[in-house]
Amino acid sequence: MRLNKYIAHCGIGTRRTAADLVKAGEIYVNGKVETNPGYQVKEQDTVTYKDKALHVVKNKTYLLLNKPKNTSLSKEDSRKTVYEFLKDYASENLISASNLSYESSGLLIMTNDEGFVEKLSDPSQKLIAIYHIILDKPLTDEHLKSLEKGFEFEGKQIQIKEINYVKGAARTELGIKTFTYQDHEIRTILEHLGYAIIKLDRTYFAGLTKKDLPRGFSRKLSEEEISRLKYL
Repeated sequence: MRLNKYIAHCGIGTRRTAADLVKAGEIYVNGKVETNPGYQVKEQDTVTYKDKALHVVKNKTYLLLNKPKNTSLSKEDSRKTVYEFLKDYASENLISASNLSYESSGLLIMTNDEGFVEKLSDPSQKLIAIYHIILDKPLTDEHLKSLEKGFEFEGKQIQIKEINYVKGAARTELGIKTFTYQDHEIRTILEHLGYAIIKLDRTYFAGLTKKDLPRGFSRKLSEEEISRLKYL
């Protein structure tokens, strides 16, 4: 097995992240730095990261977390992290399959299955996400229409499936359904249009909702949910 794939199967990020760690000289094989992500790991090899031996994760965990605002997805962050809400699973090297910015809240899929992460991170899957957004001032009709047409972000076209004012609320509240689940893209374009984001909450992702899942709580995905997501 390639070294970067082996590291990913040990729960240390995705294969791309693992390759970066190898190239940066962070990975040791049999006590020596190995900088080639394509190195073929043998059964007798000992692979270490930060002075700890790595082992392939055999028991896969799939969780749905309702992420609180102002929590980080980085284990190295000095700020509050989502892992404080996943202490029962801390030893399982969970990573996010559906990133959210520090300031955003809402649904996250957390797992130690690197292949699952890569699949859900593939833009070609066009997984639907719905966001509830509150702005510092009403969204103008002109800006609403421009967002309906979609927009370009970092060289790629972001497709808005639906955007509406929240019924019965002020025009500062929006519902956005999109094929992209990277919240920072939506956040950036709204800020570019001159709005400050008071709240950005992902309420739906890939067929999953926050029903019966309070903020800061998680639940295991059912076998049916896992199978559906694996074989999209």
